[in-house]
Amino acid sequence: GMMVTLGAFAHCKVDAEIAPIEVGDLLTTSPTRGYAQKVLDPAQATGAIVGKALAGLAQGKGKIPVLVLLQ
Repeated sequence: GMMVTLGAFAHCKVDAEIAPIEVGDLLTTSPTRGYAQKVLDPAQATGAIVGKALAGLAQGKGKIPVLVLLQ
């Protein structure tokens, strides 16, 4: 089955090749299928925010803990 979480943290695959991810950054969908990326323009990400980064990733792809949000 699939795991669903809301208002808690989960590990999320992220792509920092577009922009480095720092703690506290909002995350949204990425052009890289199955990955999230840092929100570059909050006005354009409304309704597509996945969560908030609880760890950073300077470059490349990886998994980080994320506070899951719906916005």
